[in-house]
Amino acid sequence: MRFLRTSRCFLGLTDLPGCLPDGALFFSRDIFSILFCLRFLFLVLFLFLNETLMTQNQSHDTDLDDGGEALEVIHDAWTWKEDGWTAQVMANDDEGWAVSMTRDGESEPALVGPWTMGRNKKDPKPLDGTAFRTLVKTAAEVIRRHEQQLHARLHRDLTVGVGIDAVKVSLDIIPDEDDPHAILSALNCYGEPLGRVRVEPTFKLTVASATAWIQKDFERP
Repeated sequence: MRFLRTSRCFLGLTDLPGCLPDGALFFSRDIFSILFCLRFLFLVLFLFLNETLMTQNQSHDTDLDDGGEALEVIHDAWTWKEDGWTAQVMANDDEGWAVSMTRDGESEPALVGPWTMGRNKKDPKPLDGTAFRTLVKTAAEVIRRHEQQLHARLHRDLTVGVGIDAVKVSLDIIPDEDDPHAILSALNCYGEPLGRVRVEPTFKLTVASATAWIQKDFERP
């Protein structure tokens, strides 16, 4: 009977004075106060840990770009998306496997290459963080080289001696679909502009053509 009364008291179903003898009432109040505080602390700790875990899970599923916008993050065996890049494993024509690397905002992949077979010699090797970072470096290098080649194809400059001065002449081709053209410009040795004209995209910049343009006071050739 006493055990039942004590249990009901702890569960809050009856008043404390009816649970224990008067001699133990003061001591019992301290015990129950401590138990109540501990129960409250455990509840606060549980809520804090639960909120922390939820926050970590959300940060794992999304990234932020430089502007603070959320970026989708995928870590899958065949698809790995992170840091503005997407790696996609796909079947190759020769019954093998290939992987493509596409930068966010681009319609075409920057890199497509063969991919390794898995241990069963049938399925592709799963993507992982290390492999993805290597693919990102390779794809970025491909883009850098392509941009360098494009710049070299669309830009040309040379230096022509005029008396005791040196003039830098540049030709920049603008591959516009509706209005393709080129810009011929000249700078002195201090970087000050001397002339700038529009020419045909087929204009050939040579020492002879640059010298002739300078001698004509930078008029349109």
